[in-house]
Amino acid sequence: QVVRFAVSQPDIDDALADSRPALLEGFRADDLSIRTYGDRLVAGGGSPSAGVSDRLRSALRAASRACWERQRVAVMTTAQPEPDDQDLLGDDLHEEALRTVRALGFESAMIVPIGAGRRSLGHLILFREDGALAWTPDERVGALEVARDIGQAVLASRNLAREQRLVSELRALDTYKTRLLSTVSHELKNPLGAIAGHLE
Repeated sequence: QVVRFAVSQPDIDDALADSRPALLEGFRADDLSIRTYGDRLVAGGGSPSAGVSDRLRSALRAASRACWERQRVAVMTTAQPEPDDQDLLGDDLHEEALRTVRALGFESAMIVPIGAGRRSLGHLILFREDGALAWTPDERVGALEVARDIGQAVLASRNLAREQRLVSELRALDTYKTRLLSTVSHELKNPLGAIAGHLE
């Protein structure tokens, strides 16, 4: 409910920042990172994304897209991983991801795809310091529901920004048209005056 209220705000950055405490509390997470593709990091502390290699970042993006297609989340944990979670990254990248999670001071992380319709728009990563605290099936389902709401908000925000840009361009064109007509009428006035005088 907090996320749905927050994402109804016009500014997506403020909306996600407002949602952050509720997400951390609701999912018993110690930190989180939200990234939208083709966009800047829109929420989350700097630490979760620091020290992540470009190769791992690309792999996380691909895994997130695969998760969105399958409508599921993926968990990276120091405990025994589920085969489906490990398959999304492959053995090598799964190990690299786990090393990165540990280097950041956490024991597990849940990758939640953000999307709307068929479009994958980003991902939410929730981090936990307690490796013994497993991500429950309810938390996995709930996180995916929240990510859907965030996806709708991101899409609405992008559509609004596109509309505002188009309105601005149309206003600029209207101003140019008015200036052009004014200039043309002024430039035509003198020769037309001379012609009218000769005709009279």
